[in-house]
Parts: sequence; structure tokens; C-alpha cells
Amino acid sequence: MKWFRSSSALCALAAITVLSCHKNNSELAQAPSKISGKWNLAYDSTYVGAGYSNHLEVHIGKPPDYFDFGSGGNLEVNEDGVQSDLKYALYPRSKIVISSFGLTLNGFPDTCIITDLTLHTMVITSHFYPTPGGLFGRKVILFR
Repeated sequence: MKWFRSSSALCALAAITVLSCHKNNSELAQAPSKISGKWNLAYDSTYVGAGYSNHLEVHIGKPPDYFDFGSGGNLEVNEDGVQSDLKYALYPRSKIVISSFGLTLNGFPDTCIITDLTLHTMVITSHFYPTPGGLFGRKVILFR
């Protein structure tokens, strides 16, 4: 009887895992359509400077700050009066690579993570790297 209870619990756990993985895969399939279009910038934080001057800079978004994810991997960013044309690519497990976003090592931009993705909110976070020159990383919060 004890064996039956533990095997039933394992079967239930396996079923939950399979169902949750199915949900994540369907969300991934919808990610390009969910992120495409214009997003307002709520918050952008990044570490700048090196050594003792390394510090966190925070920009609170205000109109007309935006990120516009277009077709073909084109990203137009307007932040604090500066417009940039970037490229982006989506990858499985909510990963995104954006040119000139976060740390660039040997000419390759860092892979960022998309979290809190809904039709109205999205957070993009690069990895935070502690280096001898200071901490480097970036976090952007978008809404529409």
C-alpha cells in the first residue's frame, strides 16, 4: 500500500510537469506576436563607469520613450531624446539577444532574459557581471 501511494504521487508530479511544460512551449510560440509592436519605457537601469566610478544609472521613462519591436528583427529605441536602430533575435526559453544591449564580449551581445511577459508588460534583463572594473548589466521594464 505504501508503494502504491508513493507511485501515485510520482505519477501526479509527472503529469503536472508535462502540463506545465506544454504551457511554457505554447507561450514561447506566441512570444514573437506578444512582443511585436511599440512598448512604452517605464524604467531602464544600467551600470556605467569603471573602477571607483562604476555606478548604477536609472532612467525613468517618459513620453516619447519607447521600444518598437518590428518585423525582421528590427528594434527602434527612443530613450531620452536619443533614437537607436538595433537588431534583435528571439530564442527558446524566453531569451532574446539585442545588439548594443547589456555587455558585449568579443563583438557578441549578451543573451538577455524576458520575464513578466503579458500583453501589457515585459521585463528584459541582461546578466549582471561582477568584474574588476565594476558591476555591469541592464534591466528594462516596458508597458503598453
